[in-house]
Amino acid sequence: MHETKLEQFMDKYFLPIAQKLSEQKHLQAIRDGLILSIPFVIGGSIFLILGNLPIPGYSEFMSEIFGEKWSIKLSYPITVTFDLVALIASVGIAYNLAKGNKVEPLIAGMISLVSFLLVTPGKILIADQTVSAFSSNYLGGKGVFIAIICAIISTEIYTWFIRKNFVITMPDMVPPAVAKSFSALIPSIAILILFLSIKIALESTPYEDIHKLITKIISDPLTGFSATIFGGIVYVLINSVFWTFGIHGGSMAGIAFNPMWVVIRDVNIAAFQKGEAIPHIISQEFFFTYVFLGGSGATLCLAIGYFLFSKAKQYKEIGKLSIGSSFFNINEPIIFGSPIVLNPLLMLPFILAPLTLTLISYTAIKMGLVAPAFLTVPWTMPVIISGFLATGGHISGVILQIVNLIVGFFIYFPFLKMLDKKAALDEKIQSEEISKTKQ
Repeated sequence: MHETKLEQFMDKYFLPIAQKLSEQKHLQAIRDGLILSIPFVIGGSIFLILGNLPIPGYSEFMSEIFGEKWSIKLSYPITVTFDLVALIASVGIAYNLAKGNKVEPLIAGMISLVSFLLVTPGKILIADQTVSAFSSNYLGGKGVFIAIICAIISTEIYTWFIRKNFVITMPDMVPPAVAKSFSALIPSIAILILFLSIKIALESTPYEDIHKLITKIISDPLTGFSATIFGGIVYVLINSVFWTFGIHGGSMAGIAFNPMWVVIRDVNIAAFQKGEAIPHIISQEFFFTYVFLGGSGATLCLAIGYFLFSKAKQYKEIGKLSIGSSFFNINEPIIFGSPIVLNPLLMLPFILAPLTLTLISYTAIKMGLVAPAFLTVPWTMPVIISGFLATGGHISGVILQIVNLIVGFFIYFPFLKMLDKKAALDEKIQSEEISKTKQ
């Protein structure tokens, strides 16, 4: 009865709000636009690993084969991946938002890109005169917040012009590609005038440009909180709690934290390239490497328990079916197969396990016992391998993953045994009843 009331309460009050948030078009566009940069960041991480493997004699070996400047040449792909994340985001967010608005997405993406570059500051020298131009300093993670703002504002303005038909209409015989380009002319000019006005207006203020303004009032406070252990705990709670009610917790947590994770990752990578200590322990890479083992809730620990220790047939089968995918961090089979969703007995360890692993991992890294995870690897990378790669090739990352797997297993185990004992008893009673029926 208690569970039924809980479900009724969640259906009435919690789920509608969560569903509206997950379906909000601007938040969806931000999420999908930032995801667009992931393949490039992973590619850049591979070259960063290859250029900085902590193996004795590795640098000398590479120098003999490829020359003394081999590491500089390997850094070229990094400058067009990590250092251009904001550019990719500006196009990706606008593109996805325009698709939702049912207007031409490619044109929206290009308008967003031009708007972002227009308000991005910098100085270059032309004919002995200093002229304003965009700076590469803001094309990476440092400029993500402005990329998001430019993408949303420019795309909504573009959409308004298209829907109101304030466009240049070409005759039917004009090729469609040409007609689309001319239809974007008036909204493009209007958007450029708007962002140019913002740029000129801010140049006469103490902030000088929109990047410094947004960094001061929004980016720095949010990023600073996200990089703390308290921010990490909030991230885990959002992720886990939403999942326990059947909503994709990763997406919900990502809506709130993904822009900050990009900035934090950019700072960590820059420090690593300079040979400095990694400044931020808490990052998206931290959670994917040390906390979400097998996916949200560290469910690989539960899958191992099902597979090795379940006596009830149903949980043994769930273990067999889910353990393979869990090693690749795909945990929907175990979340919905157990189920963990709205299951009071498993909701508690599903929340408790990642919180515990967060505290253990943070403490171990803070004490200098384990290398921080700062490199982005594919989210499907199996445990052990990911611990080595995400830390830039440190075995301590692998050791911590193994420790966390053991800790997570023992957190889940008592709850697993209670579930398994009841299920095994039910199966025994059912089997005896079937036998009696047959007799």
